This record gives sequence, C-alpha cells and structure tokens, in this order.
Amino acid sequence: MTCLTNYIEIKPYKEKIKIDQNLTAEYSTNFVFKGLFSKAYPVAPEYLSFPKFSAFSIPYMLMMEGAMYLYLLIVYFGFLRPKSAAAEKAKLTPEGIEAAKKTVTENLQSLGKITFWEIQVIILFSLAIALFFCRAPQIFHGWGDEIVRYFNLEDSKFLMDSAAALFVAFLMLLLPSTLKFLDNFKAKEYDELPNSPIPSVLNWAALNDVMGYSFMFLLGGGFALSEAAKEDYTNLNEKIGAFLKDFKFLSNELIILIIIIFTVFTTNFASNVAVCNVITPIAKEIQQNPLWYNIASGFSASYALCLPVGTPGNLIVQSVANIPTMKMIKAGIGPTISTIIISWFFMCFWGPAIWPDLHQLPDWINKTNTRYFSN
Repeated sequence: MTCLTNYIEIKPYKEKIKIDQNLTAEYSTNFVFKGLFSKAYPVAPEYLSFPKFSAFSIPYMLMMEGAMYLYLLIVYFGFLRPKSAAAEKAKLTPEGIEAAKKTVTENLQSLGKITFWEIQVIILFSLAIALFFCRAPQIFHGWGDEIVRYFNLEDSKFLMDSAAALFVAFLMLLLPSTLKFLDNFKAKEYDELPNSPIPSVLNWAALNDVMGYSFMFLLGGGFALSEAAKEDYTNLNEKIGAFLKDFKFLSNELIILIIIIFTVFTTNFASNVAVCNVITPIAKEIQQNPLWYNIASGFSASYALCLPVGTPGNLIVQSVANIPTMKMIKAGIGPTISTIIISWFFMCFWGPAIWPDLHQLPDWINKTNTRYFSN
C-alpha cells in the first residue's frame, strides 16, 4: 500500500514535468505565455516556434525527470540508504514480483492487436507533429512560409499552429475508423451495402461527452485576471514591475532566479494559468530582452508541486489516495527545489544557445501592442 501511495504521489509531478516538453502538450500555461508574448510584441521574430521550443524544453524536461525520480527514490524507496525504514518498506517479495509480472502480462495481452482506427490515430498525430515542426522552423523554408510568399501576405505570422491543428482535426472527423466503408465498393446488390453510419476516427458525440469545456473557462478566467492586473484596473503588473525595478542593480541571472522562485511559490496557491497571465507581462518593466522572463515565468507557473490547491491534478490525487497535506508537501519540496535550480540553469545557459538574441536589447521591445499593455 505504501508503494502504491508513493506512485500516486509521483504521478502529478511526472505529468507536470512531461507536459512542458512541447507547445502541443495538454497544459494551458504553454499556450498562455506564448500567446502573451506574441500579443505583447507582435513584430518580434517567432522565437517560440515548435522546433526551437522543443529544442529548449526536451533536454530541460529530461533533466527534471531524472532529478525528480532520484529524489523520490531516495526519500521513499531508500535508494542509497539500504538500512532505512523506507528501504525496508519498499522491498518486494518474490511472490509480489511474480504477481506484478503476471498482471502486466495479462494487461498486455488484453490489449489485443493494433486496430485500423489506432493506426490512423498514430498517422494523424504524426502528421500534426510534422506540420507543427515544418510550418515556420526558421532552419529551412516551411510550408507556412511558402503560403505567405505565394499569396504575398504582409503578415509573416498569418498562419499559426492552429491552422495545422484544425486541418488534422478535420481529417479525424472526416476519415472512417474502420475498413467497413470498402463494402460500398464491393457490394453488387443494394442489400449488401452497409446499413448504418460508419463512425469517424474522432466521434463527435463521444467528444462532446468527454471534452472538458471547463478548460475554456479556465483559460478565459486567466486572461480576465491578466486584464484586471493592468493599469486601468488594479495596476498589479506595474506594482510587481516596480518591485523588480528596485533590483535592477542585480545581475540578470539573479533577477531570473528571483522571478522563478516567486512564480513557483505563487503558483502553489493559485491557478497556474492565472499566475502565468499575471507574472509574464511584468517582463516589460525590466530593460532586458523580455524573452528571458517570459520563458522563465511561463515554465515556472506549471510547477505547483506542494499543495493540493495549486492545481486540480494535485487535489484529485490527494482525494483518491487520502494523502495528508503535510505528506504532499514533503513529497513536493524536493522536486520544487530541483525544478527551481534546473530551470534557472537551463534558462541562463541553455536558453542563449537556442535564442542567441537573448543577450541583446531588441528594437521591437518598444513596438508593443498598446491595446494589450496599457501604460
């Protein structure tokens, strides 16, 4: 039971770290801080393209995965502490190992062979990834760049990733999920034709049943909070920015560390999306390339690892396994510290390798969207 509880505790931390590896991950903060940057600096180059974002975040994710597992193995499974109570509790008997192997084998066999529907999902998902990567990769001429050139469009960002997403979603709603549609071509008599509709790869009725439409309200609420933080309302952005201005004598690396710590601390008490919406825009208050602080705060807003109220995943896990809050804090404090350190390291040293412009104060910083940032 102890091992099961430990695994359940690990699960939300794993998901929070894995979701940050690309922009298509099932986490809204990735889209939020990309959208905030694009709206605030519409003439800036497309720094957060799919290839560059993945090149930065995949090594970052792997490093955090390793640090998280190492911490949890040491604390809960007695790794490097063979005589500890945790090591004794984590030991499995030969009977337990055999039972686990049997269960895994049975579950694997119950999956059966891969179906035509599953093959199509794999192909369409791979197509979506390829379209995201090749839209405007900046390392070669992408299909989005070609469309902009062919139609002589003035806006180089006319086509965004949403175009690829909608195209693949359209194909999923269009293509049949089985080969039964071929019976239409084989039939010689009217009675041999299929007498019922053939479901598509993405079934709209099933989608309506499982689609979390509340996600839209979560995003909308986050943007509403961001709007409320502007000068016309609470002026929270400027107040936080004024606080950071007092630290302008500090090095950029230290300011980044302060922003990461502040964001990680705050996101444990509030919605990740809301924190991202409030913290990310303050980057304009510091005379540095805003991409530094946009990425640092955007990633850090995902790391609500200590408290159940930080994110719905934590609350669900606590309810299912009946985990005390103090035990969740104990489990989350190590990964929280490691994410702060690794985020700072990758932002300061790996980030400039992906975005060489980070060390420059760009011209486009003053060409902000005045409708978005009220000054």
